[in-house]
Amino acid sequence: MRTKTKVGCALAVTVGVAVVGLMLWDGADQPAETQVLPVTINLVYAYQNPQWNARVEETIRRFCLAYPEINVEYEIRYEDEVYEDMLNKLVAREELGDVVQLKEPYSYAESGLVAPLPDDLEELVMERCELEGNTYAVAALTATTGIVYNKALFERYGLEPPDDYEAFLSLCQRLQKLGITPLGAGSKDLWHLEYWLNHFFRTDVLASQPDFLTLCAAGQKSWEDPLVEEMLTHLERLFRQNYVDEEWQSTPDSAMAYHLAEGEVAMVYSGPWLAQEVASLGPECELGWFYLPDEAGSIVAGESVDVYWAVTASCAQNPERYEAAVTFLRFFYEEEVYADTCAAMAGYSTLAEHNGQAAGERSAFSQQVDQAYVEAERHISAYIGDKDTPAGFEKRMLSLLWQLCAGEKTVAQVQNELQAAWEDCMEQEAAYE
Repeated sequence: MRTKTKVGCALAVTVGVAVVGLMLWDGADQPAETQVLPVTINLVYAYQNPQWNARVEETIRRFCLAYPEINVEYEIRYEDEVYEDMLNKLVAREELGDVVQLKEPYSYAESGLVAPLPDDLEELVMERCELEGNTYAVAALTATTGIVYNKALFERYGLEPPDDYEAFLSLCQRLQKLGITPLGAGSKDLWHLEYWLNHFFRTDVLASQPDFLTLCAAGQKSWEDPLVEEMLTHLERLFRQNYVDEEWQSTPDSAMAYHLAEGEVAMVYSGPWLAQEVASLGPECELGWFYLPDEAGSIVAGESVDVYWAVTASCAQNPERYEAAVTFLRFFYEEEVYADTCAAMAGYSTLAEHNGQAAGERSAFSQQVDQAYVEAERHISAYIGDKDTPAGFEKRMLSLLWQLCAGEKTVAQVQNELQAAWEDCMEQEAAYE
């Protein structure tokens, strides 16, 4: 059932979907023309992160107040289906909306599903999706990831953050013996595996071979390389030795905060935003943070783009809707609005003028993360899915890793299929060019 409220921002709610827009009607008899908004745009997003969803909703609310002539309808899909699968259905129905959140924008750009953005947005945002001289998507923010742990649980059993990777494995073993699940993983959402993937990719591959992706593209390296074997072996070991919650395949990422707050798991590989989700469930649960060290005890801190914004090609066919969509994106990056978003997500600015610095008022936990990031021995910003990764490869890789962790494929099989997937994606990219 759909319901409406004629006060301020009109709110219509259905199961799994929320729609909001500013109404020019206070309930009194008004001329018909004041009841129709000149421009309506549709915003599609679903990070499956309550903190992010709430942040976007707040931005929409503020935008509605600032631009009453633009009506914004938005859709949030929580745990009912995988976001990429939902997007594919929307594409098939030609209902992708006007402004859309994308985790892997290059395939959408190459397929002609998203439109070039104006020069001012290109110049404003440092991290963006570029093809043939055009910018098709801009990064919402960048974020670091690491281990978020239940501090009270650690203190209760005299546990300490590890000094090297073997110490981390020993920590997992001790937690097992105590009857505590060492690690939670919300891998029902396939993208959750990105956290572990990019950690091992940075520490096992890029730390030794920084230009690995470039060399793969040139045919000078392959995914059957020993460095990749090491990366996959590390990942497989965590899951096959039952250090990870046995229900990882059916648990969504959105459940991680609850499992951590309740002490059902001791650690989760995630981002600092998780602390705010935990605080909303149980403020008494104190959390700690550490970057997972490599076997030599070195810290490689990563920073990556979690999500991009794009304007659809169908929207661009209507000049008024296109300008309204671009206006929303400009508003998203306005100083005060954007600072609040970065602070809420404990993320870092992707604006060129900020050059990746923290923005907004940071919580004590976020400050702890920021300090750890600064003190790390190395910083590597490359990741699977960035501009050096061919479109479509990331999703295929995550699917193969899921099978590896589930024991359905061996490391050697995954390496072989990764190389085949890479070659296929490179060929498709070349054909597009």
